[in-house]
Amino acid sequence: MILIGIALDLQIKIFLGSIAVGAILSFLYDIFKSIRFAFKSNKQHILFYDVLYFFISAFITFIFILSVNCGEIRFYIIAGEIIGFCVYCMTLSRLFMKFFICMISILKKVVNKVYLVIYIPCVSVLKKIYNRVNVFFCSKLHKNNKRHELTKN
Repeated sequence: MILIGIALDLQIKIFLGSIAVGAILSFLYDIFKSIRFAFKSNKQHILFYDVLYFFISAFITFIFILSVNCGEIRFYIIAGEIIGFCVYCMTLSRLFMKFFICMISILKKVVNKVYLVIYIPCVSVLKKIYNRVNVFFCSKLHKNNKRHELTKN
């Protein structure tokens, strides 16, 4: 009788853990979804993100089941993940989606400013240096070719 109580207690803990894993997977999906919205992804990008999410969530589920239940797949574990996913989607998903999209747009603006402030001036300076070095070596090469032609004749 005691063994059944321990087993039931362990199953309840595993079920609650699977609900948490489902919520984490839904949170991860929101991150992928906000990246898709922020960068105006086409169908190929969406397919790539969905396949990547599938593999990551399958890996997380596999590691969870392996660690808590010795790799034995039980219905209540999968049901707990689905419940956790759905509860997160119905409660916190909108809030986090707005937050992620806002953070990504701020990050895009910062990267754009860094690009304008650092990258463009550096490229223009490097182009000027390249042009001067190129002119210098071309003039030296041209002078050497003339000398070589004079000594040949």
